[in-house]
Amino acid sequence: MEDFENHDMIALAALVRQGEITPDELLEAALKRLGQVNPVLNAVVSVADETARHKIACGLPHGAFHGVPFLLKDLGCEAVDYPSHEGSRLMANSHWSGDATLYTRLAETGLLVFGRTATPENGIGIATEAAVYGAPTCNPWNPDRTPGGSSG
Repeated sequence: MEDFENHDMIALAALVRQGEITPDELLEAALKRLGQVNPVLNAVVSVADETARHKIACGLPHGAFHGVPFLLKDLGCEAVDYPSHEGSRLMANSHWSGDATLYTRLAETGLLVFGRTATPENGIGIATEAAVYGAPTCNPWNPDRTPGGSSG
């Protein structure tokens, strides 16, 4: 299997459409890379690999991004299958009774959600350092610095 780090979503979707890679293989590649970098970065705060595998087994929508692994921000994108913290200890492990329109539209494109990314508490702040995640999110080019912004 080739290295997919330098492919954008459009290229990955094309590889799936052309049968050169399966959604399962892309998910496993994404999870492997996540396992390598996330212990230092603390960027992904929940991993839903079993949920993602189940969605593949049940059949993903054949939209423009069919089978491309994707991470939701842990703020404002409610999804039944993906509990969230909203960056807040008060909201930790919130479960939703329905899917937000944003999530529904993303899912219709065939994106394969496999987790959530860090956010400052309630999305307010210039650094992603919410106590609910245990440690700040680090910049991938220099882990001694913040990546900045409300999306880590």
